[in-house]
Amino acid sequence: MKKKLRIVLYATLAGIMTLTSCGSEEKEDNPDVRDVAVGGYSGVSEFYVLNSDNELVVLTDEDGEPFMKNENVTLTVSKVEGVANAIHILCDGDTFTGEKIEATSNGFGFDMATTTFEGCEAIGYDVATVGSTHYNGAFFNEENEFKFGYKVSTEDLLDSLYPNIETDEEEAVAALVTAALLDDYDFVVMIFDVKK
Repeated sequence: MKKKLRIVLYATLAGIMTLTSCGSEEKEDNPDVRDVAVGGYSGVSEFYVLNSDNELVVLTDEDGEPFMKNENVTLTVSKVEGVANAIHILCDGDTFTGEKIEATSNGFGFDMATTTFEGCEAIGYDVATVGSTHYNGAFFNEENEFKFGYKVSTEDLLDSLYPNIETDEEEAVAALVTAALLDDYDFVVMIFDVKK
């Protein structure tokens, strides 16, 4: 009887150990793809306009330099606690949210949640393609590169840039110049391209 009880006990312990080790292996096989992207980045943000054919156009000044480009962008990426497929991107006091994260062969792709940025409604804009899937943003492991895009209506942008055109003559002139520059375009697209 004792021999049978010992065999049952050993079989039970072996079963528990097998189940426990399988659970551990499964967890190791499915790491959180966001972990490698967490941290600080620096790089550029460029502003484009969308033409009537939905193509990006670079606006340039009289010297041929991009009209709206910031080469000193810094941002921080963190995981959204309690949400397995989302990240926060903090840039100059503004928080953007990447959501619907999908693992790719070299990192992950994601969509940007619609947000308010500088007083404008910002909607995700596709800047990365993996296979046949388009994403508003992506993290590339090998390059330690993070890229994401938004578009805002030119009307919203002008309203946020020049809120005092009724009372400030200088601002009114600047608004007219900018409005003339953006007159043929419905959307301005912001693309952030940064590295660790």
